[in-house]
Amino acid sequence: MTAHVDLVDENSHVVGWVQSGDPGAVGAGKGWADTSGGAGSWEWKVRNAANTGWEIVGVGPGAGGGLDPSDFRGGNLIRNSPGQIVTDGAEPQWWDESGSATITDEDAAGEACSDLFERVFKVVTVADDHYGYQTLTFADEEILDAGATVVSLGCWVWCAAATTASVAIFGTNLGLQESAQHSGGSGWEWLSIVDKTLDNADADIEVRLICDTGTAFFAGPMLSVGPQARVWVNRNVKVVPLTVTTQYDLNTTGDVAWSDTDCTANTDPLCVGVDVRVWITEPDGTLYSNHSVAHNDTFGGDDAVATTKVWVAAQSNEVERARIHVDDSQVLRYSVAEQDADNDVRALLRLNGYWMWE
Repeated sequence: MTAHVDLVDENSHVVGWVQSGDPGAVGAGKGWADTSGGAGSWEWKVRNAANTGWEIVGVGPGAGGGLDPSDFRGGNLIRNSPGQIVTDGAEPQWWDESGSATITDEDAAGEACSDLFERVFKVVTVADDHYGYQTLTFADEEILDAGATVVSLGCWVWCAAATTASVAIFGTNLGLQESAQHSGGSGWEWLSIVDKTLDNADADIEVRLICDTGTAFFAGPMLSVGPQARVWVNRNVKVVPLTVTTQYDLNTTGDVAWSDTDCTANTDPLCVGVDVRVWITEPDGTLYSNHSVAHNDTFGGDDAVATTKVWVAAQSNEVERARIHVDDSQVLRYSVAEQDADNDVRALLRLNGYWMWE
């Protein structure tokens, strides 16, 4: 069987071979569905980083020339993989840190581990069992049902020292479900936890990237529904239109210093961006006033850097539409500068819709 036409570069994890025979040294990251075990025992394999062999990343039923679709229900549930929302050298959005751990989104080339991925999460700890983690609340995730849903986690891990790095799923009642530990040797290894049923008494789970007193790199984390750990794809986003909704209306105001506005009440806990209309009215001024809207400063860094700024002349009304990313707190920042100091500017922010993790 010939390779899939899209089996190149960023699409390298597409299944390229569905056959019993070993395709050979086809390149790191290439996918192969090995049918040699017969119906019910197909193996999903990925070519290792050195291009010397295959990593088994899943086993599942196959018949009549295809994998069982029930093993592939839904996509990746991880919110923000390395390189998806880049905050270079900073804690990645939608992730948190435990104990002494720091987790940062890094350029793999700068960390000397770029043979398989361009972007990685770097976890550094000074004590054992500390980790970067992401919490997934069942109420926010339509596909996760306590006591019923089966999940699996797979992730590529790079570490110089043995018995230092691992990945895990944790629930208060589910307990810690941890992978094998990385064997060391300064190379990429695929670690996974498979076929775990969510506990009926839990309201959420954590995905943990664990490092015991050292440094480890993680790439391609994939939490999926089903009994198999599957290779990574980005989590998609979807557009949710709104009837035009007022976020704030500052009527007869003067100067407003940079302030936060929380969009959660008008969007969703999984919102990643908003479609806004920025208004300003100046009834009698003779100089230019302005209304600025910006990212939360975890994105923008400097509060004074506006994503959108609307200027208004005397006795006029101006509006501009913009699409602005928000961080995991769904917060935007805004300011108003009135030039004639008589407190009669009206600044209005309205939402037309938003984007959220699908």
